[in-house]
Amino acid sequence: TAGDGCSATCQIEAGSIANDACATPITVTDGTLDFTNVGATTDGAADPLCNFFARTQIESDLWYTYTASCTGTAVFSLCGSRFDTKLAVYPGATCPSVSPLGCSDDDCGTGLENVQSRVELQVTSGQSYMVRIGGFPQEAPRPLEQGAGRLTIGCNVPDACAVSTNSCSTLAADNAPGCNDPACC
Repeated sequence: TAGDGCSATCQIEAGSIANDACATPITVTDGTLDFTNVGATTDGAADPLCNFFARTQIESDLWYTYTASCTGTAVFSLCGSRFDTKLAVYPGATCPSVSPLGCSDDDCGTGLENVQSRVELQVTSGQSYMVRIGGFPQEAPRPLEQGAGRLTIGCNVPDACAVSTNSCSTLAADNAPGCNDPACC
């Protein structure tokens, strides 16, 4: 039905994604959140710190605010997403005016399927951070990198999916994170 976020032809309607703009982030806590950036626009600035393969932009971005639950190491992970992702984490809870504290592309394991992002950084309990997630910019005429994803945030907890050497394409005989682990792939 037109006007409900999905058009009569089952396409995402403009303005239907609540956190499509940095001015309207969604608050997240430690844990895992499923998302889709299909239909999202790009409103964040490109940044030299996020330069991977001569691409500094994060396309079809979504925005989240996170308040650290601990003082220590926080992991922001898009491991297990189903498209080529890019991720940046900024200080504060407003639209960023500084470079990110961390930016990532292709940091979830090894192998050809490693096209998801992961940032690990030192955080302070009670401090807010802006999390920007989206797709890796493609050269025209290739389509935008959009799809279903999984944002996992953990403070002072290990990220087993990021250190896995198992493939997301081949069943892992040892039951370690791999294609038999839906949290990772």
